[in-house]
Amino acid sequence: MFSQRLNREWNQRGYACSSLGLNLGVDFELRDISYQPSSVWFQRHPESEVNWQLLLRESQVYNNLIQSLRMVVEVMKPT
Repeated sequence: MFSQRLNREWNQRGYACSSLGLNLGVDFELRDISYQPSSVWFQRHPESEVNWQLLLRESQVYNNLIQSLRMVVEVMKPT
């Protein structure tokens, strides 16, 4: 959403995506995403090892499986 590189790529491909990075003049690149499963997840799946693919798949259907989300972005400054 705030990546000017992706905004341009999506515009060229004709995707109906947000171009907020270009519109607002900001440029961030997403570097990492991490998820903290909730207690509801561990009630449904008590095993100690988290199956991340299953967590993401089930979170598309069920609410409250992810307690928090951490996103690391890098500010892209013009050279």
